[in-house]
Amino acid sequence: MYYIHPDPNPGGGFPAPQSIAAPGLLAFPDEFLPVFYPENKKAAGFVLIQHDGETVTSCQWNEDAYQAYLAELPEPTDPPEVPDTPDTLEERVSAVEAETAALTAAIERGLAL
Repeated sequence: MYYIHPDPNPGGGFPAPQSIAAPGLLAFPDEFLPVFYPENKKAAGFVLIQHDGETVTSCQWNEDAYQAYLAELPEPTDPPEVPDTPDTLEERVSAVEAETAALTAAIERGLAL
């Protein structure tokens, strides 16, 4: 059994059900978990519930609230470009050895890095 706040967040979604009962929370039967956490959605908790004051008696997906939430999300951006890195272990070791040699030479010359 899980427990849920009786009111949704301002955005229309409910916070995640919790496993410990607390004052003001409603019992949230396990049978409603697949509705609360649908497999084919990017977010969970956009549901309409009915309760008897102690236990959630009905839980239905709220597509309108879910779509409103999605509409407010920022547009995805392209990921940053990853700099070229050596492909093989030998190339990677050579690059680290060259950098180490340059740092060692700088230290020996007394340069501040």
